[in-house]
Amino acid sequence: MKTLEPIIFLLAIIFGCTCKTYSANDLVLTDAKLQSYDLTYQRMPLSQGQGLTFKAYCSNVGSFDHTGVYVNLKIINSFSDTIYNNNSATISVLNNSTDSVEINTPFNASDPGRYTFLYTMYQDSIDDNPSNNIVSIKQDIMEHLFQRDDGNYTGNNSWMGSSSYSETGNLYEFLSPCIITSASVVIDANTDPGALIFFSIYDYSLNIVGMTADYIVTADDLGDTVTLSFVDPVVVSSLEYYTINVCNYGSSLLLTQMAQAAPDLTSFFVDDMLNWYFITTVPMVRINTDESQNALIEFKAPQWTLYPNPSSSEIHIVKSSPDAERLEIRNLLGEVVHNETIFNSKSINIAHLRSATYLVTVGGQTRKLVKQ
Repeated sequence: MKTLEPIIFLLAIIFGCTCKTYSANDLVLTDAKLQSYDLTYQRMPLSQGQGLTFKAYCSNVGSFDHTGVYVNLKIINSFSDTIYNNNSATISVLNNSTDSVEINTPFNASDPGRYTFLYTMYQDSIDDNPSNNIVSIKQDIMEHLFQRDDGNYTGNNSWMGSSSYSETGNLYEFLSPCIITSASVVIDANTDPGALIFFSIYDYSLNIVGMTADYIVTADDLGDTVTLSFVDPVVVSSLEYYTINVCNYGSSLLLTQMAQAAPDLTSFFVDDMLNWYFITTVPMVRINTDESQNALIEFKAPQWTLYPNPSSSEIHIVKSSPDAERLEIRNLLGEVVHNETIFNSKSINIAHLRSATYLVTVGGQTRKLVKQ
């Protein structure tokens, strides 16, 4: 009687190569991030690079449990010096499951520059594919600039169509206190020279907390960056969120350069009816900060305030200077619905205006007014 051993041996030779293609003992380091931030940033101010902790994510795609799993993080500065070297706690990852580890020793960036975050995962057993156990992330830390877009131009926001008023911008989160002093936008080359723009800051509830004066876009600005200072700097506390939008009104259209795909619910477009929409690409709208108290002193020139806002019948303009200044109230089409020269504080009847949003300008500084 013939045995089956030669046949089995021949089948093993024929099919042996396919038996080795599946990594039965593979643990993958899938992602890593700054633990305290929900969003990622291409550039962040030095003030926000303080007290950073980290989180790494792994997936056991094999058939065996992995024990003794931990992640080491090395941070390398722009001079190629390793300035941070710490491990996570050790865990076990069951087969066909995912898990995460935290590296909780805080990191404080000492200087502006490019930092490389090198995550390497280790475990007790031999991993079939160690090449997927490393994640390297680069982070630019600047003196004052906070930027979500990656700087790569992917088109403009012409999809919004012609509009008498529009806004576009991004949500930002702040880990540490700072002062928002100005904002920047990269103007698309197809923007109409003469476009009227300004920036607005909104808190997490979309209440407006800061504005810049108006600016008229010139031909020299096309394809370049325009930066405007806020009338009053916004003092930010720890763990706060703000939305920064560039606003355009009137007959000349602003087109903003757009960059990479946006995470869900974090980049915005606002139409002329003040409806907010989420958009799928990141506008090149950035913010600038100052950590010194000098910023507050620099921007505390004589200003004016408006109240109540919203209002249905009357508003009060309170000036800190008796100088003669032009007051204008415009609708979102740019049409002037009220104008006069004022010297001191002034009460203005707006009962005759229809319910809408208006722009009130005194001495070159503009604020939004909601007429109920």
